Amino acid sequence: AKGDCIVAINATKACCDLKPELKKKIKSGSKFLVTLRVDHLSDTFEGYGSKNLMLLDEEDMVFRKSTFVCDRTILINCTKAAVDIKRDLIERLTNPGKKLSITIEVNELNGN
Repeated sequence: AKGDCIVAINATKACCDLKPELKKKIKSGSKFLVTLRVDHLSDTFEGYGSKNLMLLDEEDMVFRKSTFVCDRTILINCTKAAVDIKRDLIERLTNPGKKLSITIEVNELNGN
């Protein structure tokens, strides 16, 4: 179905808005832990940066299971796609008043 890879819309941040330190770590190929939170619900997945990521898009952030890279891509080789995110979290996001918080942190435990 069209749009089944979308988790959230109307974001307040895009690739170009990331802090310079985070962009540097992403471009170094580091491994990251991404946490999605809505109210008390959360889900996590891992992904990798790449020197090929431009992080230039002014509207979007795309976390990809593949290695496809474009201006919208923030991490590649992610362990989850939108369809893999916990259903209760996704269901909560169907309420227009709900906000999704995304935390992106270097996964120090497993190295690069």
